[in-house]
Amino acid sequence: MAIIFTNADRRVIPNWKSFSKTARLGELNSSQPEKRVDLVSINDYIGDWNMNRSVPFAADLLSAAVSNGQMNCQEVKEAATFILAHKEDCTNSQKALASAILNSVKEKVEQKMDEINDDNLFDCISIDAIHKKIATLKHKIIDYPYNPILYVELSRCYISIGQVDQSVLAIHKALYLGKNNRFIIRSAARLHLHLQDKEQALHVLKKNELIKNDPWLMASEISISSMLDRNSNNIKRGLTLLESGNYSSASISELASSIGTIEYFNGSTKKSKKLFHTSLIDPNDNSLAQAEWAASKSLLQDVDLLNIHTLPMNRFYESCALSSFNRKEFVDSIRFASDWIEDMPFAKRPVLFASSISTTHLKEYELSEKILNIGLQANPMDPELINNIAYACAMNNEIEKAEGYLAQIKSNIVNEGEIDVCLLATRGLVDFRKGLYDSGRELYLSAIKKSLEFKDSPNLNRTAFLNYAREELRIDPSTKKQLTPFIDQIKDNMIDEDTKALKNDVMALMGD
Repeated sequence: MAIIFTNADRRVIPNWKSFSKTARLGELNSSQPEKRVDLVSINDYIGDWNMNRSVPFAADLLSAAVSNGQMNCQEVKEAATFILAHKEDCTNSQKALASAILNSVKEKVEQKMDEINDDNLFDCISIDAIHKKIATLKHKIIDYPYNPILYVELSRCYISIGQVDQSVLAIHKALYLGKNNRFIIRSAARLHLHLQDKEQALHVLKKNELIKNDPWLMASEISISSMLDRNSNNIKRGLTLLESGNYSSASISELASSIGTIEYFNGSTKKSKKLFHTSLIDPNDNSLAQAEWAASKSLLQDVDLLNIHTLPMNRFYESCALSSFNRKEFVDSIRFASDWIEDMPFAKRPVLFASSISTTHLKEYELSEKILNIGLQANPMDPELINNIAYACAMNNEIEKAEGYLAQIKSNIVNEGEIDVCLLATRGLVDFRKGLYDSGRELYLSAIKKSLEFKDSPNLNRTAFLNYAREELRIDPSTKKQLTPFIDQIKDNMIDEDTKALKNDVMALMGD
């Protein structure tokens, strides 16, 4: 059976989008009351631009200017104007960055749903496309070896195709060159979180002096500390910062959301609700997605989140995907999820979310396989992703392909846990579809029995049983009488939307 996406314990950890998109969304703007520390002189970039009035040199100057807080330089404004005057030769990211520097236009990130499809998504983040970007970045580094942003982008590319060592090496170089840059610090923390190293992620944040005054870094540190079951010393400082009035609503959105989450877990519902309201004055995708989580806890019943999602600056991919799912608009949800994957192609959450919709609600099994293979690019040999691909293939009656995927899972990389239940059930599904009913039944019943060990995950047992019931009913409708009493115990108010969909499939086979 497939591992079901869950949003139960979401935290406000830093997203890791590309540098150009982060700049376009305004998340690089200074939020500190004091003067920003320059990282590197941009005089060399200015000289290159003056000698070579062309789009590539203009774009390099803009990137260097933003990363070093020198956007008001006259040459930088000239380069931005040049970019906008030669739009036909520029990428969307270059035009957006130029517009942001000139404050002339807020880039509109409206994605028309009828213009998005899975082929576009896969082309954008295919292994070939990422390798080409890596080659381009390496050439730029030869020319500009002290630009830390290039190393961050290189690290992001490497981790998106599962090259961990190269990614870590590149981010360490970025930190060395740009240790006082918020984008670099948050990117490094996110990389270590992806690698399941919470301690190192926290260390990267806490050791930096900027955390005393930067709300973005505070938000990340508070959330990661909570993931380690630790109290953060920055909560009190963060509350003071929120009340100071010295920071823009956009720059404190994640901080208010992060502390609001902590207050919720501490049982302070009133304080939590107030903080989430603050986070929604000018939210980004991360804080709005956290608001969706808060709404699922009945904290924001008086807030129209749907109205926020439809703002002209529609950059809320994760939150829009979750919101559409909650409204049972599954096609829209998976389209937003495709943008979410493109934003962070290294992350498993959007992949599991999108593939779950495709498999369970849309029954688009080939699309599920494609989405999950995107996840495998960054997370090779991940047993959860492989299990879900095998499940999708088996549901599509591609038995040999399903068996091929399952054969990739080595016993020594599977921990004792819920994944074992899912693998047993998936192997049971494969045997049922092969006509090996006795062995399939035995595997399913073993999965159901093992699922009872997980007292904190009662839905695991229900999902295992419903998958088994579906296969029994497919081969012998007369088993309805035996199965009905057990199915009747699974009430709709006890299960999530994915399990409800599975139950509905079973009920349809029963003729109910």
